[in-house]
Amino acid sequence: MRTTKPKVPKEVIRHKALFIKRFLNLAEKDSDALVQIKIRANSILNQSKSDSSNDLAIRIMDCNTEVRLHGSLKAASMANSLFKLNTLIDALTEARDCINGIANEAALRAN
Repeated sequence: MRTTKPKVPKEVIRHKALFIKRFLNLAEKDSDALVQIKIRANSILNQSKSDSSNDLAIRIMDCNTEVRLHGSLKAASMANSLFKLNTLIDALTEARDCINGIANEAALRAN
């Protein structure tokens, strides 16, 4: 008897892959600082048994420093992958808000 795979909703298929590469410095800076994000949902959508540890790959580089984060989109690990992303976003947002506050205060003192 032939079995069929369960249908994957179209909204999931639309988001099965993503590649982002953004340079982190202003154009006048001569540096390769960047953030690169790759998301591949093929292993989960195709229900393959292949290694899914690189379904989510985040690479952040600045000068000689590099950070790499990896995650899986398999059901058992997806919550942890989302937690990593949310924690990173929250920390970066908090840092940005702090720097904006310092810049605003410095501008007020300069006037």
